[in-house]
Amino acid sequence: GGFIGKAPDGYINREEKTTQFEVLNYGKYRRWIERDPEQSLVWREAWDLLLEDTHTLRDICELLHAKGCRFRTGRPFVKISPKGKRTPANNGLSRIFHNWAYAGWVVSEKAGIPPKTIRGEWEAIITTEEFERGIAILDKRNQKRSRHRKHDYLLRALIYLRNEDGSVVALTCSKPNASRKGGGTPYYCVPSSRTTLPCALVEESLAAEIARIQV
Repeated sequence: GGFIGKAPDGYINREEKTTQFEVLNYGKYRRWIERDPEQSLVWREAWDLLLEDTHTLRDICELLHAKGCRFRTGRPFVKISPKGKRTPANNGLSRIFHNWAYAGWVVSEKAGIPPKTIRGEWEAIITTEEFERGIAILDKRNQKRSRHRKHDYLLRALIYLRNEDGSVVALTCSKPNASRKGGGTPYYCVPSSRTTLPCALVEESLAAEIARIQV
């Protein structure tokens, strides 16, 4: 029922040193997650908007942005370019709407743990019923929409860019032209900037580097 890894947006990682009697169960540290008093309210409101079944993901991003809400990292729900072009964070919002942790469930494909089998030891932001209603709303919309092949971002949350001054910045995943014929071009990019790297170019380079590894 515990949580391993970085807490989902809206939660905070906690840890404490264990006593000599707890070491066998938890190791040297016991780790868990707790609701973030402020950020969890952002996601509660996001789900409330989704469950009304009248707002698109773009609408929800715009409504949250209008209230000054942001992702935990500080990333806005709507990025506005210098020319005024508005780009909502639809993909980031969708990923969170599909994360069972917010309904209080431990889910792990790697460990073979399907949804609704192990309860998490943390306070849920939404109920299981609300989560499933939200998923059903999104699925219904996807069925009506023409489907484009989704890109699997191989380096999601793993790729960084080193600038000329030596600073390092994490790259995010983006597909701003997904509505174009063929589904658009996926990029790794620096948020709120013009720095974009086509995924095909980066991932081909990665494959070449892996092929050079000898054991």
